[in-house]
Amino acid sequence: MEKSLARFFRTLNSKLIGTDNLLVEKILKIPFAFSGFFYRRKRAALSSGSNITLIENFDSNIKLKIDINRTMGCAIYWTGFHEYKELLFLHKYLMPDMVFIDVGANLGEYTLFCCKRLANGRVLSFEPLPSIRKFLLENIELNGFKNAIVYDCGLSDENKRLAIYEVEDTHEGLATIYPGERVIKQKIEVELKRMDDALVNQNRVDFIKIDIEGAELMALRGGLNTIKKFRPIVMLELNQKTYEAAGYTIEDIHIFFKELNYQSYSIERRGKISKCESMPLFGNILFIPNENSIHNTMVS
Repeated sequence: MEKSLARFFRTLNSKLIGTDNLLVEKILKIPFAFSGFFYRRKRAALSSGSNITLIENFDSNIKLKIDINRTMGCAIYWTGFHEYKELLFLHKYLMPDMVFIDVGANLGEYTLFCCKRLANGRVLSFEPLPSIRKFLLENIELNGFKNAIVYDCGLSDENKRLAIYEVEDTHEGLATIYPGERVIKQKIEVELKRMDDALVNQNRVDFIKIDIEGAELMALRGGLNTIKKFRPIVMLELNQKTYEAAGYTIEDIHIFFKELNYQSYSIERRGKISKCESMPLFGNILFIPNENSIHNTMVS
């Protein structure tokens, strides 16, 4: 019964991505709200053991192997999404020939979503943690996507090897170079590269998503030439706590993009965007070059 109910929610909720009809959207938001209730209830009771499950209707028809005893997997299992507004924006913005860079790809929510839409383009995914990268590679293979390249390294401001720490938490996306005061579960040495070096032969970059638990500024500095050359949209997870653990602040991110003539935007309802009056302490923010004539229909 529970398995069928979760599948029912995912099937209906996936239709929210493609609809432009306001009435249909309002109707679909009813089961979406119920699925959120089930997710929150299950998240509050997550156990420590693994429960690996294969779903076949992520984004309506994508196969995805997840652990429903972890935060991200539980969210996708019950609602069909982990980050709904962000995916809705990407669905409206992406064109088939674009190149998407997924830094901190995790199990592949963004990678797979973008592979499906970039039929003539490419997704370049960076995931240094072996246990998570295994999920990512399996999920790409399950769907037969040929337009994804997975890098077994992380990104920083210099090429080096460094320890990455898995922390005690039900969330599967919190491995970090900067653990701060969090309880460490295990330490793994990984390779880090500069984005400029990793993408040296790339002739196009349209969108960069970065979610790497405090190492965001270092990755940006290592990709400065790439950003200057291609002027992509950059979506960054702001997190004051992880930034402080790494020794910088959200203001440093703001200054980095301001010097490049970028404007910050938040993602609102229906995937629309609006200029940030101030930077939040936590959340995904878009940085868009001021010369980018982003569709008027996407700006609220």
